Amino acid sequence: MPKINNVVAVGCGTISRFEDADLRDHSMSQHALMLAVRDLVEASCKKQRIVQCFAQDPIYDPVDKAVLEDADITVLSDPRIWLEIDEGSVVISVGPNIPVLEIIADIARPLVLVISRPRLTEVAPRVRTMLLNEYIREEHFDITQAFGDAAIFVRTP
Repeated sequence: MPKINNVVAVGCGTISRFEDADLRDHSMSQHALMLAVRDLVEASCKKQRIVQCFAQDPIYDPVDKAVLEDADITVLSDPRIWLEIDEGSVVISVGPNIPVLEIIADIARPLVLVISRPRLTEVAPRVRTMLLNEYIREEHFDITQAFGDAAIFVRTP
């Protein structure tokens, strides 16, 4: 099984301008999850290892970018963000307004997907095939309290 080398968040929203507390908390939870995954992976390594964090959302303003960069999250633009996703990536994208799974199905097979729970009857056939044949849904972690109707998918060996 490949090692996690980066955490990529796509379309997770602003952390500085939401007037709606629920939307702000949802966005902040996704960004905090990036840091938690990074810290967990780095803590589990016997030798020093750097797990990079990347984020992209067109709604980011200068305040968002400054806060994220202070947390060692590199803010990238579209399409640059997609080039960071590979077989060692954890991708976080819950509730985006872009077709994240469709794009990923065309470019890479990340190790872990933390995504809005897809309705398999509504996604593109290539996405359905990818999820059914190449991933298992992680059932041991309930992330619905923090992320609503979301799920974790782990690529099968």
